[in-house]
Amino acid sequence: MLDDNTKTVKIAASGGLYQLHNDGMIWKFTGAPCAGSSCPGWQMLDNNTKTVDIAADGGAVYQLHNDGMIWRYTGPPVQREFVSRLATAR
Repeated sequence: MLDDNTKTVKIAASGGLYQLHNDGMIWKFTGAPCAGSSCPGWQMLDNNTKTVDIAADGGAVYQLHNDGMIWRYTGPPVQREFVSRLATAR
């Protein structure tokens, strides 16, 4: 088993396995499986409560914030760069 966290609302995979929690936290799977009640195989990448969606592409993970801004994780944890802003519907 990789994880059984009830906070998980989405997973994304491409060059890595990522999960988004309902509190905006983004996690990356490091390869260590769960053992009992412990799942040490997840590294926290970001903890922004504005995050509403994630996507992965070729080892990069992108996050969409509730204000329409798109960010790419650049590492180490909680470092990201602005990519774009979604156009608002008219």
